Amino acid sequence: MRDAGEARSEGEARTQLTRFWPAQAVWVFLATGPTEASPWRGYFFQPFWNEPFEIAREQLAPDQSRIVLRTSRAWLLVQEWRETSRDDVSLVFRLNYAPATADDVAILTAALSRLGSIRGWDRNDDRNCTNDDPGRESLFCMLSAAVEARMGRYHHYQPALDLVRAVISERWRGRYSGHPLMDFNNHPATTIEDIRTALELALASARTEAAFGK
Repeated sequence: MRDAGEARSEGEARTQLTRFWPAQAVWVFLATGPTEASPWRGYFFQPFWNEPFEIAREQLAPDQSRIVLRTSRAWLLVQEWRETSRDDVSLVFRLNYAPATADDVAILTAALSRLGSIRGWDRNDDRNCTNDDPGRESLFCMLSAAVEARMGRYHHYQPALDLVRAVISERWRGRYSGHPLMDFNNHPATTIEDIRTALELALASARTEAAFGK
């Protein structure tokens, strides 16, 4: 079991992979809000850039929840949601990653289970999981299926996936140039045991993050 200091170091490294900084002031348009069912969707807007997002309330325990901003680049914790008027909302974000929860532990556990049950490993992943032969899956498709089964739909920056990317970046940085999950899966030096190791290390980190988040 790693101590809190080690967990924070890993988190800080993972933050650098997901943090993004708009170059100018940003307008935020929100279509829905807390009086309606989560998730609440909107988008950031600048003259030459816009980014859709959703804000979701995640239940961590019967008496504990958190609010997370989800974008295609990162998941950020919302520390404060304050309605200043009928038309204006003040949002305060924690500018780092959203730690893994029990959902992410379950996702990585399920992915490891899928790895043990597949009949063949797809070594030519194209991130299109609908055209795979029955019983053959890539690392990305194992994780994608596990995320969809747990969360109801695929989230590209689900913390479980982010943790696997972080492991690949730390241990096998030379095996990807673009999409870490696909490139690592398809690299000729990658073995099925490497895939298993990446999932197991990500699972260990998810358990640590989830434990500290309680």
